[in-house]
Amino acid sequence: MSSPSNPLSAGQAQATRHSIRDASGALVALHCRQDGPDGKRMWWEQPDGKSGLGGLSIADLPLHGIDRLTGSPTVILVEGEKAAEALLSIGVQAVGTVTGASGTPGAIPLAELTGRSVSLWADNDAVGRSHMQRIAAVLERIGVGSLQWIEPPADVPSGWDAADADPETIAQLISKARPLPVVAGRIGGMVAVPIPASIGARIVRLADVTPERVRWLWPGRIPLGKLTILDGDPGLGKSTISVDLAARVSTGRPMPGETTGSPPAGVVLLSAEDGLADTIRPRLDAAAADPSRVVALTAIVSADGIESMPSLPGDLAELEGTIRANDATLVVVDVLMAYLDGAINAHRDQDVRGALAQLAATAERTGAAILVLRHLNKSTGGPAVYRGGGSIGIIGAARSALVVGRDPDDESRMVLAVTKANLASIAPSLTYRIVDRDGVGSIEWGGVTTHSAGELLAVRSDATDDERTALDDAKDVLAEILSNGPVGAKEARAEARSAGVADRTVDRAKVGLRVVARKVGRPGETGQRWEWSLPEGRQETPNGAMPGGGRASTPLGALRVAPDPVQPDLAGGPDDHPSAEPTRNPERAHGADGLFPSVPWRDGGVPIGEPAGTTSDDWGAI
Repeated sequence: MSSPSNPLSAGQAQATRHSIRDASGALVALHCRQDGPDGKRMWWEQPDGKSGLGGLSIADLPLHGIDRLTGSPTVILVEGEKAAEALLSIGVQAVGTVTGASGTPGAIPLAELTGRSVSLWADNDAVGRSHMQRIAAVLERIGVGSLQWIEPPADVPSGWDAADADPETIAQLISKARPLPVVAGRIGGMVAVPIPASIGARIVRLADVTPERVRWLWPGRIPLGKLTILDGDPGLGKSTISVDLAARVSTGRPMPGETTGSPPAGVVLLSAEDGLADTIRPRLDAAAADPSRVVALTAIVSADGIESMPSLPGDLAELEGTIRANDATLVVVDVLMAYLDGAINAHRDQDVRGALAQLAATAERTGAAILVLRHLNKSTGGPAVYRGGGSIGIIGAARSALVVGRDPDDESRMVLAVTKANLASIAPSLTYRIVDRDGVGSIEWGGVTTHSAGELLAVRSDATDDERTALDDAKDVLAEILSNGPVGAKEARAEARSAGVADRTVDRAKVGLRVVARKVGRPGETGQRWEWSLPEGRQETPNGAMPGGGRASTPLGALRVAPDPVQPDLAGGPDDHPSAEPTRNPERAHGADGLFPSVPWRDGGVPIGEPAGTTSDDWGAI
């Protein structure tokens, strides 16, 4: 049962406490929720009033309402206590999950449904459907009488659930529940899960569709309600451009090259590479933004208070809620590869199209422009649309795509060009510079230029072919990835791959930069991982960086890291590294590649000062 408690503090709404009981009726935990002007707050309490779950796993908690089930052979399974209470209050046999949509109840609580006929009622959004699909997989394994799927009405809003339905609608939907066969398949690159059987085709007669004009955040470049990609090499100001656009949206100022602005609106930032206090806020101030209209989505908080980095498409419901709560017309994802779910192969077309189709649908539902930043790959030549990191499906999902590159006529100046325009003719390319405003890098827009996206990338290709090596490029990319501090080894590798750097080349670049590898976290605990960082004193942005994080005209290739005595912790670590290239020959280590130019070596190729028994294979595996 649920009951309101006294307000936690003056001016706040009352908190509701849902009693979570096992099948015998024994109280196991209290799930508490408080709604207020700043959103909802949720937490757990133990039966004795202490906070938390006292060591219990949320996945092993009983289903809400399991203690009130009768001997009925049928039951409705919904997401959350509120939806379960809505059904129980009108006499419908129902239970609710308590894990939140991002979690999945374990086999222990779901085993209470063994032998029953279970109808799954998902919240009307992608996250809710995925939640129930995962549950279906567990129920199918443990053995239930049958599984049914309750489909919501076609005209209900996103997030609609049983608590929003009237008794008549509930009865109609339950009577129309369809059998749910278990089908091995992939959903957005995730593991194989059961999916609901088709209940028929939805057909729209085009005569019934009212034509609409495309609305633009930035005419010809960034459409509203659509997905736009911004590609470019590290150091050319992609993030700084996104902040400049955010500032214009927040104040209603015209976009570059335009004369008419729009009413001020909100902006949502997802930034995996820059700090809020030392980089993003100073850049917003330098760009004359209204920071009260700009929010950063930094974490997703689970029902038991655990925070995790937002993941796409898994956390799109939370992103959509943030967009709506802040009346946002611009969302910036910086960078895409940092937020894609780890199960999605960014180079597999089917995976990325499935994920980005959901992101594009979020843009369409909210009317916000979603700008996704991406690094270029290392290929040379070919059309500009093929030069972004990852699958061609990424740019295929976008309706507009932009690229930044150095001006072929002026190395101190950059150019923003259109690479794809599905909704308008190609807009003119614009020049810009990154200037210093009170010690912070900021965008200064210039005029129109005739240089196309193809010309910008051709210049980049020529420089790569004639002046640089793959190892130079890999060092630059890795230095950029680690420039703001330690990064998980797997994340660093994934980011380097997205920039077109092969794992073996990353290994050599890591050695050349003297990257420090350390294992963090307690052994056996969730979250333990290897982290990479630049040697002490080298965790600033590479040469050419401006004080606020912008870039001057000095190429990143100018970075040269001096020898540094820092030695990494060599305990374990082989599983973060798929393609080590161990170096046993000390002469080769001091040879033309410049690997460890000043590290003294023992016989056998082990750096002096490493733990006894360590081999160069261990060294390469970190």
